[in-house]
Amino acid sequence: NLRAFIRGGRGYIGTCAGALMACDKNVWAGHDDNYGLFRIAPVTGIGPVQEQDGGESMRMMELSIDPEWNSVGREGYGVDPAVPAYVLSINSPWFEIGDSGGVTVVTRYSGCGKPAYIACEYGAGRVFLTGPHPEIEEDDARDGNSYFDSFDDAGSDWPLMRMAVDWCLGEERS
Repeated sequence: NLRAFIRGGRGYIGTCAGALMACDKNVWAGHDDNYGLFRIAPVTGIGPVQEQDGGESMRMMELSIDPEWNSVGREGYGVDPAVPAYVLSINSPWFEIGDSGGVTVVTRYSGCGKPAYIACEYGAGRVFLTGPHPEIEEDDARDGNSYFDSFDDAGSDWPLMRMAVDWCLGEERS
């Protein structure tokens, strides 16, 4: 039902495990982990990203925004691709893009250069996947919890995620 829903023109945003479930294949800690995959993105989810102390810790990760990701107009969102994003990573994956094409890298982990956020189409729908956790506003109470407030994300990840939501809905700003 989910695949038909997205293929029919809807959007899907997956973060961390939700992103892994959307992949064609997963490799976790060197082992295939392909149970329950939706297979809506032609990528392999691989984790944890190695620059994260073997995946055993929570930490802020610097992401470089790909300046070529221009599917969504940046002007209306206040996202500057020259300024890195800092996003909380909790055993977060990265994405290996196969030869089938059609996948756009939106951000990369600055340390290793591996894709951290990706976007692709699935039928008439759109899919946006993130390895780390942009939904958490680390140093601000507006996300409704204070659990990760000891971290500093040097800004907000929400404008970039608003771009992703609008892109998935086909409501890009110009």
